[in-house]
Amino acid sequence: MKALTRIITITVIGVAVSMMLVIWVLKPVLSDVSTTNTAVKAKKSELVLLEQQILAFKTAQSDLSKATRKDEIANVIQPKENLVAAVKDVEAAAEKTGTTETLDLKQVDIAKEKTPDVIPGKSGINEIKYSVLTLNDFAGTVSFLSYLEHLPHFTEISKIILSAETQESSQKTRVHTGKVIGSFEGVFFVKPTP
Repeated sequence: MKALTRIITITVIGVAVSMMLVIWVLKPVLSDVSTTNTAVKAKKSELVLLEQQILAFKTAQSDLSKATRKDEIANVIQPKENLVAAVKDVEAAAEKTGTTETLDLKQVDIAKEKTPDVIPGKSGINEIKYSVLTLNDFAGTVSFLSYLEHLPHFTEISKIILSAETQESSQKTRVHTGKVIGSFEGVFFVKPTP
């Protein structure tokens, strides 16, 4: 065998062995390194998120310790027996805005009928459904809604229907009076009875 043939044979065998090493040894190792690198990046982003949550929790703890009127906040959700205060607040809002209103509380017998909750998945509170029929001009209706939104008792309005009040004129045509008839449905949140 000539020297040139021997060199070419050794080179071909060396390249073949190198390719086999790359395919069977280095490629799986590089794949494992890539997978490990991806996992490390995911853990780092999770760590950053947890650090942000810890910082937010500590800030919230600090803010809560500085909070005033904690007893008022704790008593925002009243027992069902104290729902009279919420009704009086609705009536006061109607009086302040010049709204004619009719409030109807709907007591549901849980044993006979279970209606779906307005806010599902809550615990430690019950819902008392109500409906309010109102009559006022548009600005007064918006003011009344603003009062409802800022009641000191937790409430959630689930449905609003507004329509224009009309009357028949002497020519048998409908005339808008400038008043808005409002129908609001919602719930008051109360503590469950023990």
